Amino acid sequence: MNSHRGLVALGCILLVAVPAAWAGKREMLDLTQEAIQLPSNEQARKIELYTRALKEYRGFYLPWTNRAVCYLNYGRWDDAIKDATEAINLAPTEPHAFGVRGRAYAGKRQFEQAFRDLSRAVELAKTDEDTRNLLNDRGNAYFSARKYDQAIKDYRKALEVDGAFAQGYNNLGIAYRAVGDLDRAIQHLNSAVRYDAVSP
Repeated sequence: MNSHRGLVALGCILLVAVPAAWAGKREMLDLTQEAIQLPSNEQARKIELYTRALKEYRGFYLPWTNRAVCYLNYGRWDDAIKDATEAINLAPTEPHAFGVRGRAYAGKRQFEQAFRDLSRAVELAKTDEDTRNLLNDRGNAYFSARKYDQAIKDYRKALEVDGAFAQGYNNLGIAYRAVGDLDRAIQHLNSAVRYDAVSP
């Protein structure tokens, strides 16, 4: 990733003498950055920019991963899986593409593939925030598959990583409600409201 940041920094200096391949990489990075900076409600525009970026240069995983997320938000599961797979082939130790592909498989109710990808994503997570979010995503997949005990375990693990994770409390409360434990459901849903009120 750092090498690509370097390319961005150097791109403005070597405009004339840069070979075509480097120019394509620079344009890809610029288009990707433009898409990242758009608000979340501009998914169609993001897809357009990531598609243009990939026409310039297809050898960097990030536009594939990010376009897969956009497809996921539209429920375009197969497109998300295809793009996430391209990202995984380019960067097999990056967790996010595995996470996106796992969520897409869960959307298709192909749960064994979903659990496998999401578990790999958790293994590869590099930060506490990634670990928390990916555990939450795997918990959501377990919940969708009606494996409520496993969902509860993942939501609890996510809260062990971040004890102020409002979404984790919310999901844990819903999971407890699904298994009929209403006291714990109310307790965790109240915590979700409390932490959501103080989150930035």
